[in-house]
Amino acid sequence: MGKDKVVIESKTALSKSKLWDAQRTYYTEQGINAWTDEVPFYVTSNPVIAHAYAEMVFRFILDCIDIDHEAIDMPFYIVEIGVGPGQFSYYVLKRLLALIAHDGRQIKIRYIMSDITEKNLNFWQKHAVLKPYLDEGIIDFAKYDIENIL
Repeated sequence: MGKDKVVIESKTALSKSKLWDAQRTYYTEQGINAWTDEVPFYVTSNPVIAHAYAEMVFRFILDCIDIDHEAIDMPFYIVEIGVGPGQFSYYVLKRLLALIAHDGRQIKIRYIMSDITEKNLNFWQKHAVLKPYLDEGIIDFAKYDIENIL
């Protein structure tokens, strides 16, 4: 037997929908707690995926240095939008720094973790695993809300 179909809205862009507003409210209110028991994130935040991204970013940095040798004198900024719990960021950063150390050149990076809610930024700022990177000026945090930029 089929289930009854429930239509919340029709012919509405996702960004204009009630679902969009509900999702935004949920993440803003829950902050980091959204990922504690409710929102699955392993598929996008595991070390294998993060290491692949770190390798790609590292190769991009090397390409930039090959094109402009003076680029090594400036920091490379990596901005992650919608960080959530920060696990992916940590894995990417850890692997990226290992690649840079292995390369031997003095490549400087600044990894900016951003999200829509202050709750997440406050969580990251207090997290012991991120503190050494924060103290060294390798990471920074930013609130990023594309819908309310200006």
